Amino acid sequence: MSRWGFAPDPANGAPTPFALTGKLSCADRANPGAGYYGPLVPRDGLTGSGQDRAPRRLSVLWGLTALCLLAIGASAGYAIYALQFGPCPPFLRTATARAPSPPGPTRARGGGPLRLAGSGSNVALTRLLVGAYQARSPRPSIVVHRSIGSGGAVRAVRDGVVDLGLVSRPLQEAERQLGLIVIPYARVAVIVAAHPSVAQEGLSRAELLAIFRGEQREWPDGSRLVLLLREAGDSGNLALEGWLPELVAARREAERRGLGRILYSDAEMQAALTNTEGAIGLFDLGALVSQNLAIKALALDGHKPSADNLGSGAYPVFKDLAFVAARRPEGPVAGLLRFVFSAEGEQTIRAAGYLPLGGQAP
Repeated sequence: MSRWGFAPDPANGAPTPFALTGKLSCADRANPGAGYYGPLVPRDGLTGSGQDRAPRRLSVLWGLTALCLLAIGASAGYAIYALQFGPCPPFLRTATARAPSPPGPTRARGGGPLRLAGSGSNVALTRLLVGAYQARSPRPSIVVHRSIGSGGAVRAVRDGVVDLGLVSRPLQEAERQLGLIVIPYARVAVIVAAHPSVAQEGLSRAELLAIFRGEQREWPDGSRLVLLLREAGDSGNLALEGWLPELVAARREAERRGLGRILYSDAEMQAALTNTEGAIGLFDLGALVSQNLAIKALALDGHKPSADNLGSGAYPVFKDLAFVAARRPEGPVAGLLRFVFSAEGEQTIRAAGYLPLGGQAP
C-alpha cells in the first residue's frame, strides 16, 4: 500500500497528491509536511498529463530532495556532536579526564543493590559466584554490569559508581596511588584458542612466533589460518607476553601489517573463535569451561591448560582475578566476599575451570 503526500500544482497552486515510493527521513517523520525523501510519482489521473508539466514536476522533486538532504545533514551533525561532546558515564571517562581524586563513598552504605563492574575476564566468574551466593542469600540485590575493562573498574571505584571493581591485571602505577584495596581471589589460564576445525593440538614457542610474524599463514594440513588479535594492553596479551617476551614486537608488527583482525572484548573474541574456521586467538580457559563453548584450547610447549596444571605450575600462562574496593569492605559487600572465600565459593570457582587462590576475606 502506497503512502501519499501533497504538493502544490505549479499551474494553479491546488494541492496535488503524490505516491511516496522512497523512505521517509527522520526529519520527515517528525514533520510530515516538511517534505519527502525519494522520488515523488504523480498518481495517474489526478495531476493531469502533458509534456509541459514534466519540467515543473522535476523542479519540485529536486527542491524537496534538497530540503530533505539539508535536514539529514543537520541531524547527522547533531548526532556527531552529541557522541563527541555529550554526557558520558563516570566509569567510561578516560583516566586523563581529571587528576586522581580520593575514592568516593561506597554505594552500599546508601542502600540499593550492590553494583559490580570491570574486566570481561572477571565478569564471567563473578556472575557465577553471585548466582551461587544469591541462591542462598537473595538479599541484597546484586548487579554485575557488562565489561568495562580493568581500567574502567578502577575509575568506577574511584568515582564511587560501583561497590566493587573487577580487574584481571595488576594495577598500574597511577592506579596504585589511589589507595584502593585489591583482593585477589582466583587464577585463570590464558589459552591460545582455536576454532574446532583446527586439527592441531598444541603449539611451540617457535610456532606461535611464526604465526604472529606472518611466517605461517596456513595450518599443517593446508587449511587457512586466521589470526585474531586483542588490543594492546589487554590482560591476555600481558600474560602471554610475560611468558614469551619476543611476542611483544611480533604482535605490534602483526598489527602494523594488518595480519590479523583486532578485537576489543572477550565477547567479540568468543564470537570470532566460534564462527571462523581456522581461527586462532587468546581466550580464557574459565570462560570456555564454564560456558561449555565450542572452542579448542591448544597446549603450549606440550602443557595442556587446566586448573590442576595451574596449581602445579606446569601451565605457564595465567592471570589473577581480583576485586577492588575503595575501603575495607563491610556490610553486604563483606558478606559477598566471605562467600567467595568460603568452601562453597572455592568449589564454585574450581568447577568453572579457575583456580581459587585461597586466603580469607578482608
